[in-house]
Amino acid sequence: MFRAVYDWVRGNRLLVVLSALALVALPTVFAVFPGLAVRLSRGWRELIMLGWLLVAAFTTIASQTRESESGSQAQAAQSIAQGSQRILLRQYLTLLLSSQQSHIPDCYRTSVYLSNDADLLLPWFPTQEVDPQHPTVFKYGQGATGTAFVQQEPIVAVGDAVSSDEYGLTPAQQQYFSEDVIVAAVPIRLLSGVVAGALTVISTLNDGSFSSPGPSCGTRACGFLRTWQTRLGTF
Repeated sequence: MFRAVYDWVRGNRLLVVLSALALVALPTVFAVFPGLAVRLSRGWRELIMLGWLLVAAFTTIASQTRESESGSQAQAAQSIAQGSQRILLRQYLTLLLSSQQSHIPDCYRTSVYLSNDADLLLPWFPTQEVDPQHPTVFKYGQGATGTAFVQQEPIVAVGDAVSSDEYGLTPAQQQYFSEDVIVAAVPIRLLSGVVAGALTVISTLNDGSFSSPGPSCGTRACGFLRTWQTRLGTF
């Protein structure tokens, strides 16, 4: 039975068109109704994501033909699926990390970092950086961001510690962050328990939201950041 369904799906051009439209429709819905992603419960978000992944799988299978299962049609379908996933995730992060939803003051710059195979943490949102030499890219254990990732706990740096060599910053990084006076970072943990990156907030103005007398977060900051590391990791 599975084989019969697979043969029917594969090469079905109508299914390719319909499923491709579905892949694009989901992020469009969240763009038109931005509050929907926040109002939905965790269970509904996971169910929607599972359905989206199933549609992506059907799109890939349907785009294959008996003549060529690795042709341009399959590649186009895969490109649509990946593009749709990126759009959906970025739209959700834009809403989730807005000051209205996250309650992070506007004076802070918020960034999501993802780890790679070269033991680096690269900015992925709101701007993406792939140059390993850029001052916003951190090695594991470097800066508040890299330290939070390695120690798997929230880290706050205040005053000179933000742009000095206290957290292993290079001279270029010290110059880049020289005007900042407060940075707080927390690891992003997936549902599987794997730490995949870090959430960092940094500002030229210390309004007291994340102030702490030491390298570990105070009570207020810890609870605040850990709430968002859980929500980001869940999505």
